[in-house]
Parts: sequence; structure tokens; C-alpha cells
Amino acid sequence: VRVDATEVALAWTRPRFRQAGINADVRAYELEWSAAHQPRPRVVMVTDRREFVLCDCAPGQRYVCVVTAVAADGDGERVSSPQLVVETPASPERPVLVLERAPCARSVALAWTAPRA
Repeated sequence: VRVDATEVALAWTRPRFRQAGINADVRAYELEWSAAHQPRPRVVMVTDRREFVLCDCAPGQRYVCVVTAVAADGDGERVSSPQLVVETPASPERPVLVLERAPCARSVALAWTAPRA
């Protein structure tokens, strides 16, 4: 898992299926996620890859993710990961720009506060 203010990158391993056998192929992975403060609607992405990047995440928010593998053999056995909760870091506070004075028509004095990290 790699997390920054606007993305969560997930990667997972191939599971072992009980009924379909250890060497069973995976038909698909279903990735389900939602913002923790809005548990519905959940977004489901079906893919054959073992990695995915959630883009356009909000800074400072928690996201809940679950990956389910569906076996290609047998009756389509499903194996789900434990629920993963990740939090994107909050973006620093924006600097505040203040016009201090305009001493003459050709110059201006500005001051600003440093953003919090």
C-alpha cells in the first residue's frame, strides 16, 4: 500500500482457493472501496490485475478497501481480503497572503504565513 494526499496504490497477492485447488486460476479480482465517512455507495472495480490505484482521493480522508478473488475453476469460489482502512494525509494549510502596504505606485509589500506541514 502506498498512500499520498490524493492517491491510494494497492497491490495484492494471488490467493489459494480451497475447493478449486491450490493451482486454480483467478477469473477476476473485485476491488470494492468507499470513503469511510460515506460507506455507501461503494465502488466496485473488476480487473484481472493484482494492483490498482485509487485516484482523486480527498486529502485527510479514510478509505475502506476489500479485494475479492474469484476462481476460474469449479463453482467460482470467492476469497476476500480482510478490510483495509487507509487514511490519506491532510494537505498542508494554504499560506495566507496579506497586503501590508503599498508605499508607492511602483512597489508593494506582501507578507504571508508559512503552511503547516
